Amino acid sequence: MFSDAYLPALLKFLKTLRPPLIELYHHQNTSDVHTKSDNSPVTTADLVSHKAILKFLTELTPNIPVISEESETPVSVTTNQFWLIDPLDGTREFIAKTDDFSINVALIENNVAVLGIIYVPVFDAFYFAEKNNGAFKQQGDELPEKIHTRKINTDKPVVIASRRHANNEKLQNFFENIKDYERISRGSAIKFCLIAEGKADLYPRFGETFFWDTAAGQCIVEEAGGAVIDVKGNALRYNGAPPYLNSFFLAVGSGTGFMHLFKE
Repeated sequence: MFSDAYLPALLKFLKTLRPPLIELYHHQNTSDVHTKSDNSPVTTADLVSHKAILKFLTELTPNIPVISEESETPVSVTTNQFWLIDPLDGTREFIAKTDDFSINVALIENNVAVLGIIYVPVFDAFYFAEKNNGAFKQQGDELPEKIHTRKINTDKPVVIASRRHANNEKLQNFFENIKDYERISRGSAIKFCLIAEGKADLYPRFGETFFWDTAAGQCIVEEAGGAVIDVKGNALRYNGAPPYLNSFFLAVGSGTGFMHLFKE
């Protein structure tokens, strides 16, 4: 297991990033926000987090490569084990001050996320999981508590979706096929966390996402009893080659209800 070697050290380290990120969050200005070549935003906070996590992981596991969203150039990894990190998932949410941003860290082994951590700095909340060892939530300095998905309410499921992809045609079609549902809009990988702790049933995504957006969340959802599948019904997998793009996916809690609406 990786827990004894990596998990405690990672949790302790990620918590040290909270003060500087919260400081930047509350006092950001226009000079802190830039536009990348793909027209997506990047902030000073993204880069501060990236540099700190990259340095930490390089020292903690010098023989395990790191792929980060904020790496200056795409890295092609040929080993069967590597880290995937999103130093600040939900940059647009960070800029808009919605509180919905997170740090995502996943360890990939043979294309599968075997360790996943999502840290939500605003709420000082950790969600983490290790393959075959369960999923947990830790709030502040409290002890970790095991979390579980819930059985889908097929009469009126709670569907969580990105607040920034509300007008997606495929997403609207998905909702129309469900008919009766409760909808929640949230940003970043927090959506996976709500599935994992049984506060939502479905998270459909019909838009572009990258490996670092989903790997940690997938590990947590799966270890909590759920699944993250593509349109063919297969679990998402991760290799070390650019462009690191996912297919469309559906994260579900316990049970298989509504999977048929997503598959091709």
